[in-house]
Amino acid sequence: MVERRTVNSNVPGSRPGGPANYKTTTRESIIMNMTIESVAEEVQYVLSPLDRCDQCYAEALVLVKGVTGQLMFCGHHYAKNEKALSVFAYETIDERHKIKENKAKKPPHA
Repeated sequence: MVERRTVNSNVPGSRPGGPANYKTTTRESIIMNMTIESVAEEVQYVLSPLDRCDQCYAEALVLVKGVTGQLMFCGHHYAKNEKALSVFAYETIDERHKIKENKAKKPPHA
């Protein structure tokens, strides 16, 4: 037998957009949170660690696509040439945030 309670949709724990007599259980909340976290982790990067800067051969973090071709830059060289590249580029893929994400994943040094 399933017990149903009537709850106000404005009450914490009630399911938004659901029937007024439905309350979200702890298990459902955990599953919904897990789903949100797993979706957030599925980021697709265009540039791989094997892609290299066209000026210094460091790991490329920015891809600049222009009419005549594409260029790859490390964060330093993109920042140095950003104004000139804005004229050339019709699309810029900036993945410099990967550096911060990778630093956050590393354990602190002992």
